[in-house]
Amino acid sequence: MLPATRYMDYFDSLGVNESEAWRPWTLDGKQRMGGYVVSWPGNLHYLTIRGSGHMVPEYKPAATLAFIEAFVKGEEFPRYVPPPPTAGAGSKQRSKLFP
Repeated sequence: MLPATRYMDYFDSLGVNESEAWRPWTLDGKQRMGGYVVSWPGNLHYLTIRGSGHMVPEYKPAATLAFIEAFVKGEEFPRYVPPPPTAGAGSKQRSKLFP
């Protein structure tokens, strides 16, 4: 097992450019983080599953299923969509805590 940077360095040394930079992927296409993925031409991906060990299906079954389904179907790994800003967040709430 090698760190992600070693894989990226290897492809850089061959002159193969990423087709998609390192980005988060999700289980639900919203905010349920699955991990991170980087892609190269030819449907080659380096994907991590957040919080898993070597027994990924045992420790992270939902993430395992989400990535396998997307890969087998030839679909993009679901993207992270930031939540909308909440009204009243920020300095107004802090001023109530610290008058």
